[in-house]
Amino acid sequence: MVLNPSQCKALVLVLQISR
Repeated sequence: MVLNPSQCKALVLVLQISR
């Protein structure tokens, strides 16, 4: 499953917020 740069950014943001 390949993610777009924007989707990767969104995933990183969600992971950082949930920490």
